[in-house]
Amino acid sequence: MKYLLILRPWQLVKNIIIFIPLFLTSQLGEYFNSTFFIFLYFSILVSGTYVINDLIDFKSDRNHPTKNKRPIASGDITKNQAIIYGVSLILFGLIQSFIISFDIFLLFLTYLFTTLYYSIYGKNIKFVDTTLISIFFLIRLFIGGDASNTYISIALALFLFFTSFSIGLAKKISIINDSDILESNSTKKRLTDNYSSESLNSLIHSSSTLSVVTLIIWLVTSNFLTLDSYQIFSLFIVIVLYYLFSILLIDEAKNGTMEDFVLGILKNKTMSLVLILIIVLFYIGYLT
Repeated sequence: MKYLLILRPWQLVKNIIIFIPLFLTSQLGEYFNSTFFIFLYFSILVSGTYVINDLIDFKSDRNHPTKNKRPIASGDITKNQAIIYGVSLILFGLIQSFIISFDIFLLFLTYLFTTLYYSIYGKNIKFVDTTLISIFFLIRLFIGGDASNTYISIALALFLFFTSFSIGLAKKISIINDSDILESNSTKKRLTDNYSSESLNSLIHSSSTLSVVTLIIWLVTSNFLTLDSYQIFSLFIVIVLYYLFSILLIDEAKNGTMEDFVLGILKNKTMSLVLILIIVLFYIGYLT
């Protein structure tokens, strides 16, 4: 079980982004199998980077109210075991991606080096930290585009960028506002040194607004928009619900519950319901 927990399997939900380009095409059947295996191998690679990240954050995690229970921080897995495990997963993912396609391999490699830079240096640099988180999401999108031979529009890329930028900011706001995290925790100390609560709140409102704007632009300029009244109504509700989701994200971040975005949504029934409605209504509007 400890070797499964260290992989943070709940975080692999983020990799579903790889399927977005596929579901926006009319060639779902043709590319589903290849996209699924790319999703699987990428998930293995990402799991390996989580192991390496826990090794790097070992000292900080030991001084955290929940992360201190992670296998490496708690001592359930030794550092040497973690190194072998993490490197093996990463190499397996890279080898499989190379077998599939050199372009996919390059995207996997880009993600690997970017996330390693983030874990070692990038997360300590003001603004660079959140920008890198957004880039992680964009790489997933472009992997999905390459896997399904789908063109990724600038509007869609910007929408995902600003959405993930908001998620990154929500994580920082949560850490700062979580009273259970000691002020001596290195991550919290670094954030309070780099950011003020006012600047983070201002940034997340701005990025959330830009994500709503780019969502509207993407929907309006998408090829699938037929100006059918039923479709327009469905997508209008999607925009409204997404705006509501953004507000809920900001509120929960201020409450200190969004350090882990995936777990935060799973624990919040309202956010979970709104997200499900967004996905369902978008797909209904897309199909009509």
